[in-house]
Amino acid sequence: MNKIIAVIVTYNRLNTLIRSIDAISNQTQPVDEIIIINNGDSFDITLFPKEHQKRITIIKPSSNIGGAGGFSLGIQKSIDRSADFVWVMDDDAIANKTALHHLYICFKKFSVFLPVGFVCSNVKWTDGSICEMNQPAVRWDWARWFDENEHTINIESCSFVSVLIPRNVILEKGLPVSDFFIWCDDTEYTRRISSTHVGLCNLSSEVVHEVIQNLGVNFSLVNEASLWKYKYGARNQVAMERKKSFIHALLASIKITRSVLSGSAPRRIQSEVVFACIKGMFWNYKIPKTEYIN
Repeated sequence: MNKIIAVIVTYNRLNTLIRSIDAISNQTQPVDEIIIINNGDSFDITLFPKEHQKRITIIKPSSNIGGAGGFSLGIQKSIDRSADFVWVMDDDAIANKTALHHLYICFKKFSVFLPVGFVCSNVKWTDGSICEMNQPAVRWDWARWFDENEHTINIESCSFVSVLIPRNVILEKGLPVSDFFIWCDDTEYTRRISSTHVGLCNLSSEVVHEVIQNLGVNFSLVNEASLWKYKYGARNQVAMERKKSFIHALLASIKITRSVLSGSAPRRIQSEVVFACIKGMFWNYKIPKTEYIN
């Protein structure tokens, strides 16, 4: 049997974390272990039901390493524990009980004739509509591998709200870029994988993402409270495009700048996001390698 380890990164969201763990623990396709990377306040494993505790490992970094650092660490720890598959999940994502089953079956079915790099879920919001921030980037030939039974489409990248990644791909492609801290780490990682492998979204695998508002990333909405996130997002997105070419980075910077300036934030806040774009154009981030001793 293949060993499946779920990785969750959390930051002070105990209520949804407990329900997320409960949903993962009650999958029809069982997980062997759950690794929680806790970037926030300390909590005890006794918060979880006794029957789940034996499969849970809580790792508390010495400081907040962000979602990007948390996922990178969690995936590495999964490899250390000999995982055959890593199921990556947010702490406010509630998986349908058959979510992992569909991901796993889809991988097994398509990997017979395709180099499958990852399979992600169909992410919904609390009212059943699509979750705007978690829609995968669909390839132009999205229907190439469409399957009537598993409702599978061909994609380029996805979010870290429920994606199954096999061990061999992690060893080959490395880890998410922890230096991103937050935003774009999932897009960069899955895009990196799909550059040489096939990325799939299984529409039968459903997960509910319990974000407060169902909004996609829109730089025109930046304000004082959210500025820190948008600065990371602008820098990371432009730096990611810079890996393609300077022109790609420049176009991304222009797009973000136009969006920011169309908003109502004070010029000081807008200028900080624009400056983050400039930083991204000259930031050559490193791809972390997976550490593994056979």
